[in-house]
Amino acid sequence: MILDDEARARLVNEVLYAAVRTWVGEGEKHGKANQATISIGGEICLTYEATNKHGYGSFLCKYKPKQMVEKIVAGCINVADELTFSYEIIEDSRIEKHQLDGFVEECYEGIVFRMACVAALSFITDFEDKLGDALEDGFSNSMIIGKAEFQSFVVEEVIASPEVLNAVVDVRADIDEAAKKADARNRRWLNKTLANFPYLRLPRGRGRPERVSEAEYLKAIEARRERGDELFIKGLAEDLNQKADTVRKALRTKGIDLNGAE
Repeated sequence: MILDDEARARLVNEVLYAAVRTWVGEGEKHGKANQATISIGGEICLTYEATNKHGYGSFLCKYKPKQMVEKIVAGCINVADELTFSYEIIEDSRIEKHQLDGFVEECYEGIVFRMACVAALSFITDFEDKLGDALEDGFSNSMIIGKAEFQSFVVEEVIASPEVLNAVVDVRADIDEAAKKADARNRRWLNKTLANFPYLRLPRGRGRPERVSEAEYLKAIEARRERGDELFIKGLAEDLNQKADTVRKALRTKGIDLNGAE
């Protein structure tokens, strides 16, 4: 489906205000002064202030999230436009693959709004930690650059000569190590965050997966749902519920009840 410019702009503002309002409210509940102000140009501006726990310094950052929310909404529209939803049913050792088609048209804006709200809240909430990670990555990268400059200098001044024109120092291992460190941290964050949502298959560790009873499985699913609700859904409940009924109605026509009833 195509949203006209007016509808898209309205959706961006709804998502932005819902996410920021929730972020400020969650900060108040946990004794953290999450600050949101209106800049001179009329945009919402967020303030982040923290000290890196590993000793890489402190930061004070003002960030205007509207452009990021515009990109998030555009990305969610692309997901909704695919009009397909694939899922698997695991029973014994069999995996049945299913695909759900055509339900998005009936609740298009509700689907996009829900996805974008949770994505925007996740970005805004974790932005402070990502700034801390950027300090650590910046340190690692700057050390590679400093080391490389020294290595290059030594080759140029001491080793290289007209007889040895092709002398080089291999820094690929340093680059790979830094990239793997950043990738591993991002993977840990994604696994930890996505573990709060039910019905998702995540990467497993080593070893054979444990077989669990139906009761244990349902208990684990409920625990993940509660964690996801606590992190993302409860604060957004008022905003999400405004459009949730149309989403539920469209899904029920496909035999899926978001309240858990068959």
